[in-house]
Amino acid sequence: MLRKKTKLGVCGRYAFLVIVGIITLLPLVWLFFATFKTNAEIFGSNSLLPEHFSFDSYAKGWEGSGQFTYGHFLLNSFIMTVPTVLFTIVSAVLVGYGFARFNFRGKKVLRILLISTLMLPNAILIVPRYILFTELGWNNTYLTFYIPALLGCYPFFTYQMMQYFRGLPKEL
Repeated sequence: MLRKKTKLGVCGRYAFLVIVGIITLLPLVWLFFATFKTNAEIFGSNSLLPEHFSFDSYAKGWEGSGQFTYGHFLLNSFIMTVPTVLFTIVSAVLVGYGFARFNFRGKKVLRILLISTLMLPNAILIVPRYILFTELGWNNTYLTFYIPALLGCYPFFTYQMMQYFRGLPKEL
């Protein structure tokens, strides 16, 4: 008798989780099907599926508005993101390896400084960085992304790499 209650309880829990999952995913499914509807159909109908599938929204979205197309924005994102990620990886690996493997004077103080910068909210750093970038003439350039990534200004990644290298045997 006890065994049936536990199986029933487990089935009930899974049924509850499936229902919550469906409720959670339903807005995303509606958004997907809304991309194939016209504006009049989106605001005038409650049905999930469109009456007539229309791909006009994708064509209009790619054209963009004004002088820039979606391709321009996509290229801009790649120009900004790819070097920033690569520079962040290089600087975090180098600094993290240095903290994990080498002994030098002031290492404890620098490590405490690194960990303390993790506790600073980003809102505190925005205004000083903006003032610094304005003084250097870097506003409206990609240098505001590239240089901080090269100089290891993202302490979370440096700390993660330091912890990773500490877990590896020194022979590697």
